[in-house]
Order: sequence, then structure tokens, then C-alpha cells
Amino acid sequence: MKNCVSFLLFLLLSTSCTKEVELYPDDLDTLVLNSLIVPDSIMKINLGILSSFENYTMPIPYGVEVECYRNDTLMRTVFPDSLGWCRYYYLPKEGNEYSYKIVYKGRQIIAKSSMPQPAQIIDAYYCMVDFSNNIGEHMKVPETTLKFYDDPHQKNYYEIVFMDGKSFQIDYYFNDIAYGPLIKDPILINEGDMDLLPTTYFFSDEMFDGDTCELVLPKGGRGFYNDYTGEYECNDGNYIVLRTVSEEYYLYRKFWTRHLYNQQNSGDIQDPIAMLFQGQPVPMYTNVEQGLGVFAAYSQHKKYLKYKP
Repeated sequence: MKNCVSFLLFLLLSTSCTKEVELYPDDLDTLVLNSLIVPDSIMKINLGILSSFENYTMPIPYGVEVECYRNDTLMRTVFPDSLGWCRYYYLPKEGNEYSYKIVYKGRQIIAKSSMPQPAQIIDAYYCMVDFSNNIGEHMKVPETTLKFYDDPHQKNYYEIVFMDGKSFQIDYYFNDIAYGPLIKDPILINEGDMDLLPTTYFFSDEMFDGDTCELVLPKGGRGFYNDYTGEYECNDGNYIVLRTVSEEYYLYRKFWTRHLYNQQNSGDIQDPIAMLFQGQPVPMYTNVEQGLGVFAAYSQHKKYLKYKP
């Protein structure tokens, strides 16, 4: 029996799918451009050159010129510093298209993204609801309702994050299937991302195009049980942030979530058979023509998250 198991393991190892990877592929000299622009921050672009895995950092393409455009009109030409950062001290405005153009080793690298107009939150509140997890624990958990209006004149994409009202730090979501409430909202379920452990809620207006959207989210303020009064008391002070994001930002979040989830390792080294079937890498999204990287944008509207008993 032992010899049979050993033979089966050898057979699986020797016949499992393999892929030959070049240590020094031909595209090592590709320019990498990354930039995220928002209305309340100057425009920043990070540049690098794709290099071998032997390098811990990407080489900097010194001397290249980055032309910054708004609606196809040249605004400024900037250059990378010693860390690869280009800065243009200009606050991008909503409702405009921005682009970067670079000539690098005979290739014209172009990246474009539009700064969307922010959707306005109509109402946002949370309450405490009963919840039982799959290990038999009963508790009260916050549940947030968010309402906003979707612009019918264009395709829209959104992201929702929660912000601590004291530190103003983003409280990133994590879908803990064992200990936390699960997503039940059909709009988020329709995205097909909730089982992939996303760190934010992101979605399109596919199911509510041009209408008022109402979302129910298993997160919100903080509450605690008062032994003296026998009631739950809630600490207000959190904000909900609705980001209206560019299509490039939305696609980046989609690809990144799948990539990150596929790299999760169960850590079960006692089961060599299971280790053969770990997830394969997912190619990352890029909207940089003749190069790599992501150029994306978003605008946002935040609202104080109030408690409703």
C-alpha cells in the first residue's frame, strides 16, 4: 500500500501541469507607469523599468519627459526624481480626461483616465442586528444602509470604504466567512467578488443604472452591550465614503482581488497532494499602451454615519 501511494504521488508530480519561465524575458526593458489621481491631491506619477527578479527595486528611467494632458491639451512636462516620482503641482478637476505621454526608446507610451463627477449620498445610517455565525456564536453586529443616485447619462463604477471619524484612517473590509456577517446585497453578489476576500466594496451600476441605489452592508459604526441598562449603545463618529471611480480603477480592483486571492496558501504542508493544486497567478490589469502599470482616478463624497435604533 505504501509503495502504491508513493507511486501515485510520483505520477502526479511528474505529470502535473508545468510552465517554462524565462529568467530573462525580452520585455525586461518595458516602462512601468503607475498613477492614481484624486481631486484634493496633486498629480503624481511613479516610473520604473521592468527588470529581473534579481533586482529588489525597479531601475529609474532618468531623463525621460512625461507630458501631462487635460482633454488632449498639454499642461506641463515633468521629470522623474531619484525615486522615480514625477510631480505636477496641480489639482485635477472632476469631469475631465487626463493622459500621460512618454517617448521611451523609440516607443510612445500613453495612459489615459477620466476623473468622474462624484455621486452624492442621499442617506446613510446603521443599526445593530442579530447575527449567528457558523460556529454557533450569537451577537449584535452593525448593518449599514446607503442610498445614492446614479447618473443615467454614463456608465458608472463605485467603491465604498468606511473611515474612522477620529483618526480618519480607512477601515478596510475583510469578508471573514467564519466570524463575520456575510454579504447579502444582490448588487454586490452580482459582482462575483465577495468570495475572494476583497478589502473594499466595488461595483458597477449594472443593476440600477440611472436609479436610486440602496445598498445594505454588514459593517458600520460600533456598538456595545450595556449591562446596567440592558440595551445596546452605539458609538457614532464613523464616516462612509462613496467613491465614484474610473473604469480603469474598477478593473484594477477586479484583477488585483483575484490575483491576491489566488496567491493565498493554505499552509497545509502535511498534504502534498493538495499543494499541487494551489491557485495559478492571474495576469494583472494594465491600461498603459506600450508599457505596464495603471493610471486611474476617483472622486468621492463622504457622509457622517448616524445610528438608527
